[in-house]
Amino acid sequence: MSTRSTITVRTGKNERKSIYCHSDGYPSYTGKMLLEHYSDQAKLEKLVSLGDLSVLKKNIDPKGKTHNFEYSKREEDVCVFCGRDRGDIGFEAVILTNEDAIEEQEWNYYFDGKEWFYYSENGKKSKENLPKLTKADCQ
Repeated sequence: MSTRSTITVRTGKNERKSIYCHSDGYPSYTGKMLLEHYSDQAKLEKLVSLGDLSVLKKNIDPKGKTHNFEYSKREEDVCVFCGRDRGDIGFEAVILTNEDAIEEQEWNYYFDGKEWFYYSENGKKSKENLPKLTKADCQ
């Protein structure tokens, strides 16, 4: 069974882009991966530009040409995207204004341009009072 999540990045004064991630969405995996490898705005914008993920890894781009959705052809430590790696259509990032709601999953991560915040669907919080994601949350 998968632990689903959203990854949302502020991309402008009144714009956010959000993608779905199918696997390993809990803070000890996805939260930790985001803190350790995705706190750079340019890298995050590249990540969300590729749309929904099967699984988040520390690298966006594969080194070779054989990386794809098939488990035996995946490069270690490379993200697996529904569109790029499986050829699916309709899995692009959702563009939102600050007023638009995110389609919530079990875990939800938001980068405001400086810091990561998170919440679970069971512990819904006002978007003005999201807890900051810290290393202690990712253990």
